[in-house]
Amino acid sequence: MPRTRDKVLLGLGGVAGLSVAAWQTMFPWLKYDLDFMRVGKKIGQHMSKDIEIKRYIIEMFEETVARCPKKTMIIFEDREYTYEFMNEQAKKVANIAYEWKFKVGETIAIIIQNHPSFVWTFLGLQKVGLGVAFINYHNRSKPLLHTIKVSKAKAVIVGPGSFP
Repeated sequence: MPRTRDKVLLGLGGVAGLSVAAWQTMFPWLKYDLDFMRVGKKIGQHMSKDIEIKRYIIEMFEETVARCPKKTMIIFEDREYTYEFMNEQAKKVANIAYEWKFKVGETIAIIIQNHPSFVWTFLGLQKVGLGVAFINYHNRSKPLLHTIKVSKAKAVIVGPGSFP
């Protein structure tokens, strides 16, 4: 015959198992959230190292371009964009920003829909040391004006495509 302590332990084990089953039933995505948090923590640790040594996104991009220029970076609407092509486009953006005589550290706002030009515009502005404010293209009137003012953007770049 089980002792009282054993009954309590069995009861606690059953309650714990029931709790896990209830959580999995009520929140089936919880496992994926926990996995994502674990991966996010690892990425955060890598990013912390890059921040400590002042290694920036643009440097990582340029290293990748040098290492594998013909490799596909983006596939968009059945078209492949290589690192080399994206870098060439980014250089064009950088040259324009340089000609406009923006100072390093100033912010430029970009309003671009889902398009590769979003990426090369961002990278081009990074090449000349400019900050980028990503503006949601759904914003209109007062919210749009407020977002641009808060970003303290010196200019706004509007990308291709129609806006709703």
